[in-house]
Amino acid sequence: MMTVFCEGADFTYELSGVAMLFFRGEKVIPAKEGEEPEENFILSEANIRPGRASLSLTVERDGRSTEASEIIPLTEGEDPEKQCELHLSRMLYRLLAPLTGIAPKWGVLTGIRPVKLVQRWMDQGLTAVEIRERLREDYLVSDEKIDLCIEIAAREKELLAPVDYERGYSLYVGIPFCPTTCLYCSFTSYPIGKWKGRTGLYLGALFQELEYTARKMAGRPLDTIYFGGGTPTSLEAEDLEAILCKVESLFDTKNVLE
Repeated sequence: MMTVFCEGADFTYELSGVAMLFFRGEKVIPAKEGEEPEENFILSEANIRPGRASLSLTVERDGRSTEASEIIPLTEGEDPEKQCELHLSRMLYRLLAPLTGIAPKWGVLTGIRPVKLVQRWMDQGLTAVEIRERLREDYLVSDEKIDLCIEIAAREKELLAPVDYERGYSLYVGIPFCPTTCLYCSFTSYPIGKWKGRTGLYLGALFQELEYTARKMAGRPLDTIYFGGGTPTSLEAEDLEAILCKVESLFDTKNVLE
């Protein structure tokens, strides 16, 4: 188990994410209030001032200790904590790679969709060369994954080109039922077993909303239709068929992309 301590600014979440890339299958947990580092820990210290920040990291693992410290300039107009967070993530990666013999190919990209990041940069007008440099230098991504990222981003851009972002819309059809409800689920969803024989009540309300939506969006192109919110196939086949038929009867689906 590794315990993450932060002093000066709390980067526990970000540093824990990077640490889990290296200590696979182990627990990486934030320190409890008042707890002191003893063994197997990561300690970060950040002193953020106008225009610059002093950052340091210490990693203690099975009696071996390694550390690094840097003073970095802060870019005006950008969130100073975000800049420190990314820099500390790189520092931790560079400490843990030789310590563990592991070099994650996605670098310090955790909890983020890499292609979404690349698409944002494309929209900002960055060239492929500039994007490659950012992924390599800022996020420590391998050349293999950079190539993959840029290729997928280009494909998605082509697929999304026909979408009418000015007038078009996407239709979400919520089905709040599941075979069971998972403990971690944050969706409004209910076990279908408790609703056996009563799903018609929900479908009636759903159909009223679909009719209202069809009236409000009349004349605008429908780009995509998404069924979700729970597990749509937890419904009986006839209920699901009724929903599909209702959507087909109310909306012009001939140009729907997905």
